[in-house]
Amino acid sequence: MTEVGAEAGIESLAERLHASRASRGWQAATERGLLAERLLLAVHAWALDRTGVSEPLDLLLRGSGAQRVLTVFSDLDYEVSSPARPHGHPDVEVAMAERLAALGVDAEGSAGRPREVDLTDRAGHCRDLHELTELRRAGSPRRDAGWVGEAFAGAPADWWNRTSTYEAHGRHSHAKFAFFEIRALICRLSWRHDVRDGTTAGQLAGLAVILPAEAATLRALAVEALDNYEAGPRDSTPAVEHLQQRMAELRHRHHLAGPDLSVVPTYDLRGGAPTDPVRRKDPM
Repeated sequence: MTEVGAEAGIESLAERLHASRASRGWQAATERGLLAERLLLAVHAWALDRTGVSEPLDLLLRGSGAQRVLTVFSDLDYEVSSPARPHGHPDVEVAMAERLAALGVDAEGSAGRPREVDLTDRAGHCRDLHELTELRRAGSPRRDAGWVGEAFAGAPADWWNRTSTYEAHGRHSHAKFAFFEIRALICRLSWRHDVRDGTTAGQLAGLAVILPAEAATLRALAVEALDNYEAGPRDSTPAVEHLQQRMAELRHRHHLAGPDLSVVPTYDLRGGAPTDPVRRKDPM
């Protein structure tokens, strides 16, 4: 493809992504997730060509983008990294950031990675537990964290079922947190049953073969969590609290880790954990 053709393709994808924000719901979120992934792949290829970088690098997706359920509020989280560039390739990521900004697309590279530390590989590089369970190499629908997956291959077998630093600081009664919570639950259950898809929809499809009734319940909870969040991020409502209670019951039934319900959250959503957890007087 010529440079002009590549530019036109990138601009078309960006326009379609912007237009998709007008549609809400589960189907729209999964379609938007795939569209965003195609855009990042195109901009990544453009940035490699623009910078002249030819060293091996993985384009890795994080969060709801990695799971291909991109809400109308979600930005695009990614990193361009390798064992030699564990904190991201600065030239490529700067080029991508500038191109995406020019297109009006909200995105964060390696600088936006979670700050919580849950696991450390042999080289001393740290990762947040949820980041590591979600991380997916762009273009691959499988559970494929590229070089990062290989670096953490020696982690304890049950690492994915530990309470994360983020969860240890309590559960927010908030639609945004509930959406994170259901995706983490689906992800952990897929690890438990060795479902090797990296997307939420794919994990639900795999679980439907193994646990059909539970998978149907999980999908209904995921759709409800997404709908609540897209209706407008807000604090606790009876609907959100009931949804989170059902998630807690599912986690208990399957012996899965999750938010510490005895702790009052002391920091903003995904804003870091600057203080020690504050225990509730009456554990929930």
